[in-house]
Amino acid sequence: LFRRTGSYSLSQGSTCSNSGSGSTEDRRCSVPAVPTSPSSSGSASPTNNSGLMARRMKNRPNGPSSKPGLQLRVDTKEQSRRRIRRCEHFSDVYRIGGEVMPSVHKDMEIRTAVPRTGGDREEVVVKIRFKKGSFHCASDENSWRSSTEMMMNLPSCPGIARLIDVFEDKEAYYVVMEKVGGMDLFETLHAEGKLPVEEVKEILRQLLEAVAELHDHGCIHKDLKLENVMMNRRVSLSAGAAPPPQPERSQSTGASTALSRSRRASAPSNQVLGPAAIKLIDFDTVEEWGPKSPKAADVLGTDQYIAPEAYDGKYSPASDVFAVGVIAYRLLTGNFPFRAGIFDDQPGENWVGSPKMKEIKDKLNGEKIDWRHPIFSSQRGLQHILARMMA
Repeated sequence: LFRRTGSYSLSQGSTCSNSGSGSTEDRRCSVPAVPTSPSSSGSASPTNNSGLMARRMKNRPNGPSSKPGLQLRVDTKEQSRRRIRRCEHFSDVYRIGGEVMPSVHKDMEIRTAVPRTGGDREEVVVKIRFKKGSFHCASDENSWRSSTEMMMNLPSCPGIARLIDVFEDKEAYYVVMEKVGGMDLFETLHAEGKLPVEEVKEILRQLLEAVAELHDHGCIHKDLKLENVMMNRRVSLSAGAAPPPQPERSQSTGASTALSRSRRASAPSNQVLGPAAIKLIDFDTVEEWGPKSPKAADVLGTDQYIAPEAYDGKYSPASDVFAVGVIAYRLLTGNFPFRAGIFDDQPGENWVGSPKMKEIKDKLNGEKIDWRHPIFSSQRGLQHILARMMA
């Protein structure tokens, strides 16, 4: 079940491209609780954000971790605030290793790295963003710097990959992050097919907590998708400790069973497969947000995950909630909620107010999500909650 205030959670009992639908006043969540990767394509004019959030989330769980409403908090201790650091050559600070994965942008690279000095020589991931080519203009670069420094100063959160440091030299920026184990959710879905419903609930619980942490500190992500969520089922065991209970896994395909067996066989002796642990990664699209934030000039995000209001440039925390609903639908059914043919824009058409953006939004408004999948027959609460999140 989803309940909302300052945190969004599941409680027991209940890229440049573009993508909208639904009524604007009835998106509350009060019910307890393959694949081909879409192409990737901002902040909001004064919008009725509280209305959107009410339509997609409602009430929060009681407990010591509950937070009093959506709060926008900014660290005012400038003297202790972490900043992007200049260096002559990044290679003097870190020894850069091999490529982690191909970047979708030609002016970015994602590589492993190891510190050259200090006691901690743990391998990290560094995202290299070349200054020439990866920013549209000086304003775009300044906005990225501001959002990156904001992410550097967020409190530690289990569901958000740790941003260790950010350097710059004359050629590029170097975003140093913790190396997260496991696979992203897109890779997981491709390997295993749709996931067991109880595991999806746990993934969503952790994902909503991570998203709430961003929102509570005045940030919106703007590009939540399967590829930006890492999942790791391996947990370390202390000597003599009993392994944690494992979620029931789908046995519908041989590939799923084989993958589970191979992972268990290849895990180190002090590790077992346990409950899923997720982490958000990739914060290039994160922006500061407030109720009076200006309207975005371009539609930013990834097809299928972009909320209806974003086509008007009106991003808000509710836009992230919409994307989480899409993630949940995909994990449960193996499919996206909207027809791929809707998203037929071409490069250069993703500016707010363009005829193509209006056309895509109108098509989405006319779309009916298919709830005939068997999972929703046995999980009426999930259908109800996802329908509100994606309204």
